[in-house]
Amino acid sequence: SSHFHPLVFLNITAKSHLHSTEGNTAGLTRTLDNRPIYYALAFVQKKTSPSFQERRLAVSQGSDDADSTNGIGANQLEIRASHTNTGGIRFQNVQIPNGTTIKLAYIVPLLFNNGPRSGTLQVWGEDSDNAATFSAGSLPNTRPKTGASTLGAWIISTNLVEVWKAFDVTAAIQEIAARPGWASGNAMAFLLESDVATKAWIWAYEVGGVFAARLII
Repeated sequence: SSHFHPLVFLNITAKSHLHSTEGNTAGLTRTLDNRPIYYALAFVQKKTSPSFQERRLAVSQGSDDADSTNGIGANQLEIRASHTNTGGIRFQNVQIPNGTTIKLAYIVPLLFNNGPRSGTLQVWGEDSDNAATFSAGSLPNTRPKTGASTLGAWIISTNLVEVWKAFDVTAAIQEIAARPGWASGNAMAFLLESDVATKAWIWAYEVGGVFAARLII
């Protein structure tokens, strides 16, 4: 049997920590210093079988997120409209044995924008055994993509709002974990492009680790 386990990401202040909370079924909105902040939910299906194991990872260094326009070291990833550039997010030490069946997996970046805006992002995995960190000579647009990808719509309805958005990467991770050269503890990276004529902004690790993207498997 299975049930849904909601993960609530709480973004309160620049010095706050990322939390997960069980037992909630809806997002909340809170105003702090006249700034609306969303607590967005990502639902992860959790098996009761002893064989089910959950992994939660976060970007852990500045060179593990980048975009092909601004490179590494910026405070944000700029995902330009209509596939005109590529963002990349990398996670180290992914503990998944080769050939593991992936039940459900999400990459969860923190999107922001100045003003109401919506769009769609397409997300691939990097088709490699052990994704290297990004550098000036190895930016996201140079990385090979998995055959599997996902399209996810996002919306920011109010000015100066940040929203955690979960993108389903189950199929992409399954494809990577099935590669003959994949080994537990290797790194995985994900490549993001805007599928519509709308730019998306994602906070990078440089803003603070609590704002860096998450991976939940």
